Amino acid sequence: MDEMMAKQKAMSNARTGIAAEMKTGIEAVISSYSKSMELQNVEEIQERFESFSQETIKQTLIGSRAICETMIQTEDRKYKCYVCMEQPKQELLTALKNTAMNDERLKVDFNYEMFKKTFEKSMMKIGE
Repeated sequence: MDEMMAKQKAMSNARTGIAAEMKTGIEAVISSYSKSMELQNVEEIQERFESFSQETIKQTLIGSRAICETMIQTEDRKYKCYVCMEQPKQELLTALKNTAMNDERLKVDFNYEMFKKTFEKSMMKIGE
């Protein structure tokens, strides 16, 4: 594998990993938020958020950046690239807020400060 292909593969794998963690984190936030708000239409809110979360994750990943990268040439003269990606959580929180505020059904029951508190608590658990 040449250098460029190795780097592209490493970046793609890193973004896939970030997306998976973000999806898991968002699901936990939505579940906790819905329960803490004691909403009557919890299932509908969870479904609507989850349907938007995939698009939100894709959009947010555009802002991810490599913070560390190492290229290694193997004995068989191929390359391996290791990359560490960073995704600022504030960008994800802002994207989720915008998603909720642009949906008429979610906007009615959406309390940003409560959502932000739940989001930050869940993100701290992921970072541990």
